[in-house]
Amino acid sequence: MSPSYDDQMSQIMAEFEQQRDQLFKTREEFGKATVSATSKDHLVEVTMLMSGQVKDIKFHRTDYASMPPAQLSALLVETINAALQKGSAKAQEMYRSQTSFGADLRESMIGGDEVNDVFKDLRGLFDMFETGPKKRAANDEDEF
Repeated sequence: MSPSYDDQMSQIMAEFEQQRDQLFKTREEFGKATVSATSKDHLVEVTMLMSGQVKDIKFHRTDYASMPPAQLSALLVETINAALQKGSAKAQEMYRSQTSFGADLRESMIGGDEVNDVFKDLRGLFDMFETGPKKRAANDEDEF
């Protein structure tokens, strides 16, 4: 025996609330999380928030003082971009569990017996509007 429409909706709402709570928790963690990147020569390290705000730049040696400005600038830009890429990858990882909820919800909505019947009826109604009553009557034997 398949679950009733009310049971399916209660389950969907419970899953939605659980997903919402997890999303709020992840968003809070995201706001506090940082990422760091170090230049290839280990001269500079950039730490930033996941939002992209630079929180700290550390120079591990004093070599930067004798670098031409364009070279130091390029090194900083490269290191900041590396931190941004790390942040992007970390953000995707943090939110990965959130991405399947819509597909799972769609599957549960379409897969349920009573819910599927509702969608079948709606599809028939929409088909009638698209094709018109005469054309639809000729295709009544079609299955959804």
